[in-house]
Formats: sequence, C-alpha cells, structure tokens
Amino acid sequence: AEGRLRLERNGVLLLYTDGISEARSGGDLFGTEGVKASLQACAELSSEEVAACVHRQAIEYAGGELKDDAAILAIRALR
Repeated sequence: AEGRLRLERNGVLLLYTDGISEARSGGDLFGTEGVKASLQACAELSSEEVAACVHRQAIEYAGGELKDDAAILAIRALR
C-alpha cells in the first residue's frame, strides 16, 4: 500500500524488521509495545542514536543475542 505521513517537527519515523519485534525473552516477544517503549525512552537522541538505542534494548531483552537478522532505520523531521 502507498500512503503519506507528515511528521511533526522533531518527530521520528522508525522502520524495523521483525528481528527487532520478535526478540524473545523466554516465551515472550519484545513486540510492538517493546519497540514503542524503547522509542519513547530514546526519543530525544539523534536519529542514528535512536536506531542504536532500540537495537540495543531489543538485544538486552533477548538476553544478549537476537535469533533473527535485524535492520532499523530512524528518520527525524527537522522542519
């Protein structure tokens, strides 16, 4: 599907693969709620740091290692 999104000034668009949201701790998934919580905790950082912060928190949630490949892209609106 195609769509449009207007970010507010300093808003962050975070794109990630399922390797992030499917990070596991026992039988529990990091999930979209874990991603949202990480994004809120990291929101004041630069876009590069936001991506690294969310990645790091998914790895920590999974006990130090992700079982699937992961990619993250964070884009911050400057205007």
